[in-house]
Amino acid sequence: MKIPGPFNFPIIGAAYLLLGGRKECLNVMLKLTTQYPPIFKMWIGPDLYVSTTRPEDIEVILPNVLNKGEIYDLAKDYFNGSLLIAPLNIWKEHRKIINQTFNTNVLKSFVPILTKYANILSDNLNSSEPKDIFPVLWKFTFESACETLGDVDANLLNEKDTFLSGIFRFEDLLTERFFNPFLQSDFFWKYSALKKEATIISKKARDFVEQIIRINRCSKSNISQQTQDVEYESVKKKRFINYLLELHDTKKLTHEEILQETPLMLFASSETTAIAVSSVLLVLGLHHDIQEKVFEEITSILGNSDRNFTTEDINSMDYLERVIKETMRIIAPIPFILRTLDRDVALDTYVIPAGTRMFFPITTLHRRADLWPDPFKFDPDRFLPEEVQKRNRFTYIPFSCGARNCIGSKYAMLSMKIILATIVKNYKILETVDYKNIEDIEFYFFLVSKAKKGYRVLFEKRNEQKSS
Repeated sequence: MKIPGPFNFPIIGAAYLLLGGRKECLNVMLKLTTQYPPIFKMWIGPDLYVSTTRPEDIEVILPNVLNKGEIYDLAKDYFNGSLLIAPLNIWKEHRKIINQTFNTNVLKSFVPILTKYANILSDNLNSSEPKDIFPVLWKFTFESACETLGDVDANLLNEKDTFLSGIFRFEDLLTERFFNPFLQSDFFWKYSALKKEATIISKKARDFVEQIIRINRCSKSNISQQTQDVEYESVKKKRFINYLLELHDTKKLTHEEILQETPLMLFASSETTAIAVSSVLLVLGLHHDIQEKVFEEITSILGNSDRNFTTEDINSMDYLERVIKETMRIIAPIPFILRTLDRDVALDTYVIPAGTRMFFPITTLHRRADLWPDPFKFDPDRFLPEEVQKRNRFTYIPFSCGARNCIGSKYAMLSMKIILATIVKNYKILETVDYKNIEDIEFYFFLVSKAKKGYRVLFEKRNEQKSS
């Protein structure tokens, strides 16, 4: 009772605040987090939610509380058994396995593939009309994920659009279920038309993964062992699908477990990356001075050469990385994190009881004026090493933090840098069509944040003449 928060009605609590659904949920969250102290509470029906944007609280909970809570179980029709919602004993085992598929050598092996798809993407951008870049980007980040994580040329795969549209629709179904208290009940959900649709979508996703596995195994059997580069093949064996299939062949992983984990990897590695890159392009269209600094960094690395980027090139793009990080601060692709406390936890002057659902609004955390002075000012230099050292590391958590952080964060940053460097090298982003400043960008809110008006930008091909 000591924790402040909005008025709670009997039975429903403060659920009335969510009546606007995903369209208004982010605005409601931002309003609440400015109206109340950094720690406040809400009852949603019988469930107690406590929100905090204090880095010291996040530091206490996220690294130590691994139970995501029942809310993620709403996604089990599609992601059942995956890292997103698996029980802790399974999650720990799978996390240890999948961690090995994102080691440094494996990531380096992805650079030529990601560069290939970035070049194809760049060739498809030339247009005199404004273009919503997100659908285009998602297609290419997904295809590159099929080849990097699935080790299969995306051109060999059928039903790619079906997989993508299925993810898009499943997000809508999940949102409808979350904002409908009746559908949150497994009993009512089981008999709903939406459940039937979710089951069909999940079946098609699993069929798509089966196709990747078939093509992958077939291609491996057709390769002459005499033509293989031993070192390269050793790295390839650790790519996501290859490593999981190897564990399956040695009876350490079931086929079902592969079917459970793969859709999440393809989804998480492609959609959030596409959203983040789209957001950076919006920002570069609003800040031409920043865009030109990115271009200058790229040209200083490449010189007059038309060669593709190397791993060393990408790693040396410090300013571009700071631009990406600053974009993900103001426009967080993942808007919140949830955990369910498995024990009483002391925060500030309060003791939060076991069973409480802790809510961490990343968007609000990243825009707190006391933590980020002039928070809507776009300033990549906030992420200079000396500036980062001044802050609590839990002040900035776009990939979450602790043991259940984003397993593919390094993959995502590598992919984003390659895509953005390729685009900026070849194009000027002349205009962000629907927004005059970052504050104008409003979002749909749920597992990921998407701009309500889309990501329309106008490109212009850069002058290809090079100075002598």
